Amino acid sequence: MISRTLQGEDLKKSTSHRTIFEELVDSRLPPEEKSHRRLADEAQVIISGGVETTAWTLSVAIFYIASDPAIQKRLQEELLDAFPDKAVIANVTEYEKLRYLRACLHEALRLSYGFSGRNPRRHNKDLQFKHWTIPAGTVLTMSVMDICHDESIFPNSTAFIPERWLDNPRAPDGVALEHYFTVFGKGPRSCIGIKCVSSAYIADNQLTTKIASHGWRCISRLACYFADINSGFMRPMLPIHY
Repeated sequence: MISRTLQGEDLKKSTSHRTIFEELVDSRLPPEEKSHRRLADEAQVIISGGVETTAWTLSVAIFYIASDPAIQKRLQEELLDAFPDKAVIANVTEYEKLRYLRACLHEALRLSYGFSGRNPRRHNKDLQFKHWTIPAGTVLTMSVMDICHDESIFPNSTAFIPERWLDNPRAPDGVALEHYFTVFGKGPRSCIGIKCVSSAYIADNQLTTKIASHGWRCISRLACYFADINSGFMRPMLPIHY
């Protein structure tokens, strides 16, 4: 597709909308930013950051929801009460109002951390952490996993517990638990994918509707399949009970 785009082929014949490659080629970027290598790098970022992470998060959500009948029941009841007509796909803002659905997605994101490596950061001023002074320019790194599995913040951190996100919870230090929701990073260098997380509400609702129609056994097997094809990640080692 990249080669065809660079050759000027009109891809709208085979797609219903312009591709990101067409947008980049037709943009005001300098020529060196429109090379085959540059577009290939962009494609790799889109696949790894925008496809695999989403698939893995939904896999984790389905896997753990399918493992707990109580969570299944509560989530299904909330969705069916809000949207009795399964054929209707509501506005994203309507899904975001569902407290338990939101809690399930938060917990799935917490346990699926798309990037588990260490993010290096530096500050141009001295930093004070408890009784330590960190000199300006010092490189600091921390893995998202360190926070997601900090038992002082998330007790029983390896368990899927949507309830921990309900009723404006706070961490032991009194700070809102949302402050420690770091799976997208924090600050100006945080992942732009957080702007698109609302689409997961629709996806999760559609999957739950399928679950209600076809049963959790089928969907949980699908979740295991998705988990297996996401190379580089560990599949949740939790037995599924029906």
